[in-house]
Amino acid sequence: MYNDPRLKNEYHAWLLVRSFEFHPKEITKQLGLEPTDIKVKGEYRIVGKKKPHKMLNKENLWILDSELPRNIPIEKHLEHLVNKIKPYKQNFIKIANQYSLELTCAIYYYEANPGINLDKNILKELAELNIELGLDIYCLTGTVRQLEDIKDIKYLTEQLSKVEFISKYDKDNHKEAAVIVDSLAGIEDACDRIKGLHIPDLIWEMPLDEKDYKTRFNKITEDLRQINKYIKQSKYLQSHVDESDEKE
Repeated sequence: MYNDPRLKNEYHAWLLVRSFEFHPKEITKQLGLEPTDIKVKGEYRIVGKKKPHKMLNKENLWILDSELPRNIPIEKHLEHLVNKIKPYKQNFIKIANQYSLELTCAIYYYEANPGINLDKNILKELAELNIELGLDIYCLTGTVRQLEDIKDIKYLTEQLSKVEFISKYDKDNHKEAAVIVDSLAGIEDACDRIKGLHIPDLIWEMPLDEKDYKTRFNKITEDLRQINKYIKQSKYLQSHVDESDEKE
């Protein structure tokens, strides 16, 4: 199986306090520990790196992030968080009896059959703290986007320019090899957005109203328009779409 050497496994962990109806600063007072972030119900936050947009906070959250680099194994992230909590252990135990505490690990693997070994002392500490542990594991093997590197684009363009069934679409001001690579890069980018951002926006812990769904579907529709645009600019790709339409 292909493994891109540019891609490295990533690990992250964070603790959430949730299920409370007052400002998160009150949780800070009860714990005696400053959070790395908070979310206030009813306020908006900016999400999305490629296409920043506003998202409404559906609940109050008190968040304590691991501050270790993302290339450090998840076991070290857990140890780091437990060590930050330890001096305030009794306060966390009191909070856990009143509200929901969740320790979540996000693990992004670009390899097959990974393993996780959690230290028994860490598990003991979490049990005493009455904190729920969640492991979100994402297998990203084979998901590398090959057409975001300029060298890959140049190489593929050069190779396709020698392929007869592609070059036959060349015109005076239209070099199909370059156009089709640009089209494929655009389609790849749009598909990546749909998979990685917009479709998950439809699945939310809290009920969404019709306006929310309309906004989210509009984002997906815009991505589909982009895909259609890139197909149309390539004479080769469009010819195959037309051929499929005729068969139907």
